[in-house]
Amino acid sequence: MKILSLYYTHKPGGMCLRLYRLLNGLVRRGHQVYYLSLDPPPDEKISSGVNFKKIPFFLRRRRGLLFWGLFTLWCPLYALAAVIRIKPDRLLAFGAYYSCMFFPSRLLTGTPVVLFLRSLVFKIDRITGKPRWLRFFTETVEKTGLKNASKIICMTEAMKNELLEFAPSINCPIEILPNDITPPVNSTENVEIKALKELPTDAFVVMTAGVIDRRKNIGLLIDALKRLEEIDPCHRVYLIVCGDGPLLQHYREVASRKKLKRIYFTGWCDNLEPIWNKTSLLVHPSLHEGVPNII
Repeated sequence: MKILSLYYTHKPGGMCLRLYRLLNGLVRRGHQVYYLSLDPPPDEKISSGVNFKKIPFFLRRRRGLLFWGLFTLWCPLYALAAVIRIKPDRLLAFGAYYSCMFFPSRLLTGTPVVLFLRSLVFKIDRITGKPRWLRFFTETVEKTGLKNASKIICMTEAMKNELLEFAPSINCPIEILPNDITPPVNSTENVEIKALKELPTDAFVVMTAGVIDRRKNIGLLIDALKRLEEIDPCHRVYLIVCGDGPLLQHYREVASRKKLKRIYFTGWCDNLEPIWNKTSLLVHPSLHEGVPNII
């Protein structure tokens, strides 16, 4: 079977990790897999059996309203041209937005769209306080993508129920495929983690990890650490923040302004094993999650 999928570009986190595992699994099953993206995925993440096709695009920046506006106009047209050329048996969308990008392809060729969902974007947008006009646009795109799907696969019954509440007109089958846990791959230890070896032997280490954006609510932990220092300047609690994202530099600056010295920002870590050995408590203060890999 020929299968065509697309995603805008590689980024750290569970989304791309799961997408690549899905594409690799399909290749191992003997399917012919094509993958469209603006940038090539890392060689170590994706099988050489996946046929990568670069989406031509003149902007180098991969975020912002200008990028997403132009990409949303261009992507469906390029995807349609690829579908006509490749003639896939299935279109695989990892997110309702990408199912929407396949709308002209399904409309004109009738190719079924299988939609995998790992999170509910409309909930995230509401929680993070995006402007109402932007939420109206993104929710319209999301609903179009949901209606365009021939089959939807999500991870929990709770997600399925919230999905039907958001878009009650969905009339395609919805199936459940739970998240799983895999052991970490061999990975080099992040340079900044070496500083953890200098922690006092009686340190109580609190750790959090993930893509550092507003949804992850890291500011709550920084405020708590500051409050703790005000109450007990001699406390032995250290906070380790693992991950990267749009608010990493912001939180580093906040910690610096608050003169917090018992906090480490490690950057992105593929392998958290060295940190687990130092960790007393895992905290996960997200405002919303699907099924987070860190848990």
